[in-house]
Amino acid sequence: MAAKVMTHPSVADRRAQGADARIQTPPDTHTGWAPPADRPDPVTLLEEQNVTREPDLVPVRHGRKDSKSGRGKDQPAPGSVAWAAKQADKNFRKAQTRDSLQALSKLGELVDGEVPDRQPTTDRGSHPGSAGSVRDGRS
Repeated sequence: MAAKVMTHPSVADRRAQGADARIQTPPDTHTGWAPPADRPDPVTLLEEQNVTREPDLVPVRHGRKDSKSGRGKDQPAPGSVAWAAKQADKNFRKAQTRDSLQALSKLGELVDGEVPDRQPTTDRGSHPGSAGSVRDGRS
């Protein structure tokens, strides 16, 4: 099946369409609009729907800014798919950096010609190389 080629109007064409629409329906004609008398209050409607929803996810549904955490509008809400993706990307980058540093360390050992016999690292709260700690079998 051949791919369908879509053509989009140019910026000038879209600008002209907008100007024509404003001539046909000027913005001041919107001022006379009033909601129907039987229209439910939107806030009340949302609050009624929230009763059947998971309480932790209600703020995500409404897209509210969490004022306590100081999150900006461009940051995803905790618990959302975008937030999870951002966290996964952060963790991936940390792991990538750690792996790169380990590889550089091993490369440095090979270049120096030293491949020390590794021992478990224990730290008893003292400086590396002092009598209270064991680091890589070196003193």
